[in-house]
Parts: sequence; structure tokens; C-alpha cells
Amino acid sequence: MLVIAVVVAGFTIYNSSVYYVGAHDTGSTTVVALYRGLPGRLLGITLSSVVQLGAAEYQSLIPHLRERVDAHDLVSKEEGRAFLETLDEQQ
Repeated sequence: MLVIAVVVAGFTIYNSSVYYVGAHDTGSTTVVALYRGLPGRLLGITLSSVVQLGAAEYQSLIPHLRERVDAHDLVSKEEGRAFLETLDEQQ
């Protein structure tokens, strides 16, 4: 039981320290956003949450930038924010 608790605690700490950039549906459009946590779901639980919405619309990105957003590469919070700012400046 203790091993399971340690594994869960370690995963929770790790998951709260990673970020990625992805697409976020606002209802009226899809924008690029910075997420904290891992992309995807585990046992029906979403592992990430939006930290910051960008102004860049996903559909208007050129193909290689869309691919970068779709890749969900893990980045630092600072790297993610810098990427959002770069995209916002291009709009």
C-alpha cells in the first residue's frame, strides 16, 4: 500500500511540473494554449489543465507550426509562454 501511495504522489508531483502547448476549443474558435500536466487521460481523468490562452487561432497557423502544436512536446512553463507570445505576434 505504501508503494502505491509513493508512486501516486510521485506521479502527481511530476504531472504538476510539466507543460505543453496544444489547441483549445473555446466554443467559437480554437486557439493555442499552454497546459500544465501531461496530454491525455488516465482512467478517465484528464491529466492537464489550461494555464494560459493565446490569441493565435489554431486554424490560421502555417502547417509546421500546427504540427508543433499537435506534437504536445513537453516544455518548461517559460518555453511554452515564449512560444505562445511568438505565435500571438504573428497574428
